[in-house]
Amino acid sequence: MKPNPALAVLLMLAAPAASAQEIGGACMGNALESCVFTVSGPIEPGLTDRFEAEFGEGLAEAFRVLIDSPGGDAAEAMRFGRFIRGHGFRTETGRLPGSRPDPYFYDEILPGTCAGACVLAFLGGGSRLAAPEALELSPLVTGETDPVAVQREAGAILRYLDEMGATSELFALAAESAPLDAASLVSTGLVTPRSFGDWALVPMEGGIAARTARLVPTQPYDLVREAALFCRTGQGPALVLTAEAVDIVSIADDLMPVPAFVSIQDIHGYTIFETEILLRAENGRSDGETQWIDIPLPRAASGPLAAAGRLFVRLSVPRAAGGYFAELDIGPDAQPLVAAALRPCT
Repeated sequence: MKPNPALAVLLMLAAPAASAQEIGGACMGNALESCVFTVSGPIEPGLTDRFEAEFGEGLAEAFRVLIDSPGGDAAEAMRFGRFIRGHGFRTETGRLPGSRPDPYFYDEILPGTCAGACVLAFLGGGSRLAAPEALELSPLVTGETDPVAVQREAGAILRYLDEMGATSELFALAAESAPLDAASLVSTGLVTPRSFGDWALVPMEGGIAARTARLVPTQPYDLVREAALFCRTGQGPALVLTAEAVDIVSIADDLMPVPAFVSIQDIHGYTIFETEILLRAENGRSDGETQWIDIPLPRAASGPLAAAGRLFVRLSVPRAAGGYFAELDIGPDAQPLVAAALRPCT
């Protein structure tokens, strides 16, 4: 399958740079979510301008930025982080293999490291993914001897951390070059490990529902903002997704029916229930900005849902029309809430 013309812009502009600071881009296929921008080497002044000039219109053809950097200029790292946030990009640590049969495509992502001032750029991601060993902290204020200049730089960094949703704890840990673990990644705001937040019980259709809301920005094909599980009187369990609008109603009219694949896993990751539901026009409604998708589930799903660790749902809507999928963590803390919401169905 040939890349679309817009994607071709990214591929044409993604040639590796010749300097120690390298930027690029590549795709695993012709799907938007398979494309990545890459930044490797020291973060040097001018990175943001160069990145924007290099990709131009191609900035719309990917939303993931892979970073592999030993650090560099803190001011430029913050500028690049704001640029990343302004474009709604996601940041990940990693790098692409240096030698590939086709430099515009890749088939694997290798581990990368983000150290020193690099973490400031990394924080720009609306959602951020990294393992503890991939992020290395070191003092963020360096090279200044004038006390006033040190205070000014420290203040600028602390304001930036707050702007990006990180905590001052990160500044303190960096000053100590402290090692990170999974807990400190979350407590400092360095990573956003979950797309959805804690479940809560809310009223719905004369009963109660277990609902979860999104914590991080939506991405192409990952458009669900909220999800609710409840028991519909006289019918059975239902999953209602609230998402950014794609006209699934007209899609269902044209391509009746639309399959929805639902998979339930236990807390260990084993699949305990799977089903496919055929959705019709009456299962979707939209006000032009928000789409509500009502997925009726079989009664047999009630028990597995009450013991679930994760719920995965995918609608087989044509990619050109947007499509939807969602991965919802349930887990031990939420299981009693889901069980309570579905109790009338069991």
